[in-house]
Amino acid sequence: RNMKRRIFAVLMATVMTVGMSATVWADSAGDNGEIAFIPPDMTSPYYAMIIEGAEPTAEAAGYKLNVQSPSTSTSYDEQVQILENMISKGVKAICICTHDASSILNAVEKANEAGIPVIVFNTLEDLPSEDVDVYAYVGYDPWEGGVMSADYIADKIGDSGDIAVLEGLEGFNNTERIEGFVDQIEKKHPDIKIVASQAADWEREKGYSVAQNIMQANPDVKAFFAASDEMAIGAAQAMKDDGVDGIVTIGIDGNSATMDSIDEGVTTASLDTDPYNIGVTAVEKAIDAIDGKEIDDNKVIVPCFIVDKDNVADYLK
Repeated sequence: RNMKRRIFAVLMATVMTVGMSATVWADSAGDNGEIAFIPPDMTSPYYAMIIEGAEPTAEAAGYKLNVQSPSTSTSYDEQVQILENMISKGVKAICICTHDASSILNAVEKANEAGIPVIVFNTLEDLPSEDVDVYAYVGYDPWEGGVMSADYIADKIGDSGDIAVLEGLEGFNNTERIEGFVDQIEKKHPDIKIVASQAADWEREKGYSVAQNIMQANPDVKAFFAASDEMAIGAAQAMKDDGVDGIVTIGIDGNSATMDSIDEGVTTASLDTDPYNIGVTAVEKAIDAIDGKEIDDNKVIVPCFIVDKDNVADYLK
């Protein structure tokens, strides 16, 4: 883990756009064949950290990791084309994450027909069809992430007062994170009131502006829970720029940029979903599938944990 930040910087320097605007990351030679790795985009540092874990895991097992993504996270047709190209190429396994599970169903069925195992990463939600076979789903528990974030905020603000929520784009992870958070607040922290819950679309800039607007309308807000780190950083920076002190800000992801922001005293905390180990585990399961190993439970949960000023130094070395 100590090498992750340096590896991240190298990876970010290798990004390039080719073909149909798909982003391709550095490949590694492998005698055992290729494993396709298809995130929904390369704009988020979260997926860069997943690849940090995935690439050396593939290399160590003698596989070439062929990493491609569509140009944006909503370019679903583009992602399907990448997936179908990987099938035609005859890769040994496919690891994929998408924000629109229904869009990849036909392509996953083609992979099944070709005998190529499929691993879905960064979610534990089944693909919405009984006609497709997924060897494993690898990810953290987003509901539990929301619960842990709620308890953290409650502890930091004295278990009472007004708070606000910044939502991401619609989808499984956003829904589970938000609902886990809200449910825990209502059940365990009844003296805390959520006075605003607004979308900021996973983006730092929108997190900044939405948090400002919420704070102007609700000046007694003590904390912001953001469904992603980028939105939390935006909210925290808005509070700093506006000279508002003492506001707790926590997001979910565990990005390197967030660790820097926590270290600098801007963002309060992150619920680290350990994207590095999501990448490691996804490739490990791909290799298990290639080797024909049976799996007892195809939901593989990677634990998550809180990072704040008390332990952030462990993630900056």
